[in-house]
Amino acid sequence: MNYTGHYHLSHPKDQVWSAITNPAVLKQALPRCEKVIKHDALNFYAVFRVRLGVMPLHIGCDITLCDVFAPHSYTMQACGHGKIAQKLAGQARVILTETTPSTTTLAFDAQGTLDGPLAQLATALVHKTAQKLADDFFARLDYVIK
Repeated sequence: MNYTGHYHLSHPKDQVWSAITNPAVLKQALPRCEKVIKHDALNFYAVFRVRLGVMPLHIGCDITLCDVFAPHSYTMQACGHGKIAQKLAGQARVILTETTPSTTTLAFDAQGTLDGPLAQLATALVHKTAQKLADDFFARLDYVIK
C-alpha cells in the first residue's frame, strides 16, 4: 500500500517540527493511540486500538525516526504486531516546507505492508481506514500544536 499527500498546518515550521518529533504531542494527535513510550530521541513504542470495518484491532508498534534533517525532514519507520494483524510494517518520508512565516506544508510519501489473516481482507477497506486515520491525525495535529 502506498500513500502520498500534503497537509497545510497553521503553525510555523519550527513549531510543527517540534510537535512531529515529540511522542507526547504525537500521542495526542494520533487517532486511537492509547499509549506512547519514549525510549530515546529517535525511538518510541506506541499502542493503538483501531477498527477495520467491524473488526477491532489492538496493535503495538515500534517506531524509529531516521534520516533526520532537522527541521526539514525525516523518515519514520514502524513495525507493529497484533493478534489478528500479525505484522504491520511501514515507512513514511516526511518533509516540511514553510509556506508563510506562520504556516507549514507537511508532505509525506508512505508505504506499508500487512501480513496475517487481516491481509486477506479487501485492500480497499484497509486503504480507506488508513486514509481516514491520516486525515484525522493531521486535523488533530494542527489542533494540539501549541
